[in-house]
Amino acid sequence: QAEQEKEIEQQTKQETEQETEQQTVQVSSSHHTEKQIEAITSGVVGLMNLGNTCYMNSSIQCLSNVPVLKEYFIQNHYQDHINKKNPLGSGGNLAEAYAELIKLMWRSENSGRVLSPDSLKTVVTKLAPQFLGF
Repeated sequence: QAEQEKEIEQQTKQETEQETEQQTVQVSSSHHTEKQIEAITSGVVGLMNLGNTCYMNSSIQCLSNVPVLKEYFIQNHYQDHINKKNPLGSGGNLAEAYAELIKLMWRSENSGRVLSPDSLKTVVTKLAPQFLGF
């Protein structure tokens, strides 16, 4: 059984490598316009680990790739739904910090860069001090 698992793992790894090679060829192919390549590579950024923020960063990466959610923040639709008067909320600060980061992540000139989620982390630690120092 261990051999079967190892074989399946190796096969999956090979398939993933082949898919990555195919995607790379497709992106670098000369028949793509500059705009198409920009659309393919936008959002391809890293997030700097600020102490122990790897779980936060991976969550942000996942959420940033949900098309409807991404557009909701990039196009500022979220602003219509902020309740700044709620005494239990952040006055919109959390949504604003998240939107700022998402916009940076999806700016084409940031493709391939590593960005710092420090503004978002600062807002989170103000709202939940137990995360201060992490």
